[in-house]
Amino acid sequence: DGEGLSGPSADECLRSLTSHLLERWESPPVLHGALAFRGDDRAAQVPEAAHRVSYAFVSVQVAAGGGLSNVRDALNAVLGAAPAADAASPTNIVSKAAAKAFVARGIAGAENPLHALRRAQVEALGGPEWVGDAVAASSMGRRLLGAAAVTAAAGLDGEENSAGPDGEENFDRGAGLEESARAGVGGGASEDTLPSGVSEAYGLSVLRWVCTYAEELAEVSAVTTAVDFALEMRRERPGYSLVGRTPKTVGQAMDAYALTNVRFERDEIFEPNPYGIKGLFLPNATIPAGTEVEVPYDDIFNGGKDGPYELGPGSPEGRGARPCTVRIAEVGSLLALIREGQQLNNCLENKYESQVKYVMRARQRFSSFWSFTFTYADSESPTHTLLAEVWHTRQGHIIRQAEGPRPRTLPGPEAWYWLNVWCEREGVDASTWDVYSRVGCPIPEPPVL
Repeated sequence: DGEGLSGPSADECLRSLTSHLLERWESPPVLHGALAFRGDDRAAQVPEAAHRVSYAFVSVQVAAGGGLSNVRDALNAVLGAAPAADAASPTNIVSKAAAKAFVARGIAGAENPLHALRRAQVEALGGPEWVGDAVAASSMGRRLLGAAAVTAAAGLDGEENSAGPDGEENFDRGAGLEESARAGVGGGASEDTLPSGVSEAYGLSVLRWVCTYAEELAEVSAVTTAVDFALEMRRERPGYSLVGRTPKTVGQAMDAYALTNVRFERDEIFEPNPYGIKGLFLPNATIPAGTEVEVPYDDIFNGGKDGPYELGPGSPEGRGARPCTVRIAEVGSLLALIREGQQLNNCLENKYESQVKYVMRARQRFSSFWSFTFTYADSESPTHTLLAEVWHTRQGHIIRQAEGPRPRTLPGPEAWYWLNVWCEREGVDASTWDVYSRVGCPIPEPPVL
């Protein structure tokens, strides 16, 4: 790094060294940067997903450079394709056309190998170049999706999925946890011919969909949102698929998703929780009629509510009766966490000590943070209702704290209801909740949501 010195860069030296050590015959240049892949530069350390990507493409480089396999077969192996004799898994995640386009990319190994693969897949599907750029900017450009679970497409219980082609009608107004589960939120039934859950095979079907509807989607941001939306829906509802849907039928749901999916460029990203705890996305949701909840500390002794809150259609104040998109999303970065503080006017916005404390717990993967929002059809922005911290302990997953907007700070009754629905669904203990911020007395009355 001394001044006046010239020669190959460190990246070029690493590519040359790995080729020398791993290859008997020269492999395509697009693979030469696999070992140096570190994923999102905003991470404080190399993310787990980036390690998996690097390992996968290095494995392809070893197989191709050692004469053990051609590039296409090696890619299919690391992406989870199975031999043709195994009818439960796809055999053609990387087609001949995609493999050819992949090998042709990455002059001197300069292109990110994962981005090269995604662009090659789009090219093989007949998608325009800008769609490839959009897919590379999505979560599919940051991680591999893994192999498909060996599960029959009809689902674990053999029953057909009740979800219709637009996916919204099954979230009945008033649907609670049981109704949501029957609608496919947590079930195993698949709406396509693929095994349930997120996989590279499902990712390929998403790419085929955005290529098919590229003209209607029209913009890079719309394609990126569609890819991320489809993947999140599949995580929450293992049988969800875009097959049979169009941008028009899912447009409202994707718009609501996009409003609550803000990303920042200069940031520190957080690793997703490694315990399989998922978020929640319910379009057109209301709280069931006749529901009653009591929010701790919001009682007559603290100048608050005298008795439980009545929620749902027909309740005196109409709380929880107005249809909205309920989204519970894991907070994915430091700036997103600070933004939640700004929306709720809490200590995250301007207290460095609090930010450091939470960031350290996120880096250790001891804590995960969850944003609760309601988005109404006639609103241009979501209503931020709650920020929850989950501790992942040896004894289990617990709610450490959950706060609503100040000056009330205590969760409103609608947010408290959805917090408990989500905790029950995801196996998180909500009974451990307590309030750690100053709460004024009398307790301010919560707004009607």
